[in-house]
Amino acid sequence: MLSDDDMSWVATKIHEYRQDLLEHPRWRSRIEYAIDNLLWSPSVDASSPHEVIRDGWVRTGQELTGVHFQNVPHTAGARTAFLGGNRRAIRREHIVPRRKLLAIVGCTSTPDDTKRVLVAYARVALVHETERKRLKPAFDMPEGWDAAIEWTSLPAQLPSPWARYQYADPPVILLEHGRPLF
Repeated sequence: MLSDDDMSWVATKIHEYRQDLLEHPRWRSRIEYAIDNLLWSPSVDASSPHEVIRDGWVRTGQELTGVHFQNVPHTAGARTAFLGGNRRAIRREHIVPRRKLLAIVGCTSTPDDTKRVLVAYARVALVHETERKRLKPAFDMPEGWDAAIEWTSLPAQLPSPWARYQYADPPVILLEHGRPLF
């Protein structure tokens, strides 16, 4: 996860781009692309005390190292595949699909609200490909997950980002630092 200052910068830039959308509607696709790119950094980069560590995107498990399993939520199946040398079976999964996250940050009213959403939802997890297939819906959150939320005025308690994993049949249990996340 990025540092607090970096997250604030990303949230502020998203709001600047949203204002550009209002002023320059013909540039819609380019501006939405820029906002979408800003969502990558909170998901895949992290910060150390002195620098931002660029993790980059790992499409399959080919480039994974043991450090990923120390810093990224993962399933026991993904860890077993990694230790067994079956890295191709490991997938990086956005806990809240990016399309949904893009829609949410497009509705927030302030950079602080956007930052809260990014901190809560702009995360990834490592899952085994068979576990990924159990996540329903595949590219959205479960129906009703955000039905009562007015994203322009965020509640004190945001909906759980782990809903897709909890409601899989059977649930897909994610571990962080050796403990289940839900």
